[in-house]
Amino acid sequence: MDRQLHRNLFDTFLYNPLTPFFKGESTVCSLALSILSQMGKLFNHGALLLLNLIMSYKKYTIAFLILLIPLLVAGCGSKFSSLLSVSLSENHVLAVHGAEVSHPELNDGDLKTWGITRPPKRIYTVTFPEEKQIDRIVVYSGNVVSYQLACWNSETGEWEIVGGIDSIRGGKRVTAGRNQLKVPQFIHRINCRTDKIRLRVLKAKSDGVVTTRTPPKDAKILNQRVDYLGTGRRRVRIDLYDIYKRGNAMIREIEAYSYVERPETEPN
Repeated sequence: MDRQLHRNLFDTFLYNPLTPFFKGESTVCSLALSILSQMGKLFNHGALLLLNLIMSYKKYTIAFLILLIPLLVAGCGSKFSSLLSVSLSENHVLAVHGAEVSHPELNDGDLKTWGITRPPKRIYTVTFPEEKQIDRIVVYSGNVVSYQLACWNSETGEWEIVGGIDSIRGGKRVTAGRNQLKVPQFIHRINCRTDKIRLRVLKAKSDGVVTTRTPPKDAKILNQRVDYLGTGRRRVRIDLYDIYKRGNAMIREIEAYSYVERPETEPN
């Protein structure tokens, strides 16, 4: 689309009555078109289509160029100013704000501790004293590599999935403690109003394949084989099962924030 737009813009300038003004100034013209193309990318493909449509009317070329630049500057300025006018609230999950957690380690402010859940129910919950607008959730993992985040919808009476991860490669590591402990951090930008948050563990580093002679009834059997113990008449047959076993999961901390208006500073 960008190449086609670039070509259409050149055609417009080429057949414009003011073409002599641009003759011999191909470098300047090309630079101007490149700038317009880059500025158009700040918006979306709809803006590019609008630009292409307007530029197809040759007699309005110069007028449009004169109007376009201040409009783009004003639009970008309003976006930047809106971004600068908001900040994050305090962490709603902290106990001082009345939040209750399924594991006390989730909001103790210490990344060196973790809350442990055991299969089959590896779930962490956060409950607020009232509904809050939540715009960002931050999770600090212990050994969890895949999880699902959900917010409670009081109107439907159901959990709504708002995010999650399927591998630890999507996060970053932050340093904690004097020993420079590297803790995986995952930031989720969401938009929900809720009084409950749930984190359900899908996979932990402790999960894996183990071999047993007596698999549980609900075990997921991956392979079955026969082995023998002893020799001669004392040789005994044993049946072995490779099963996928879920282990304990560990989450260090959960944080939740809202966007708030940045307080205005009085001029000196």
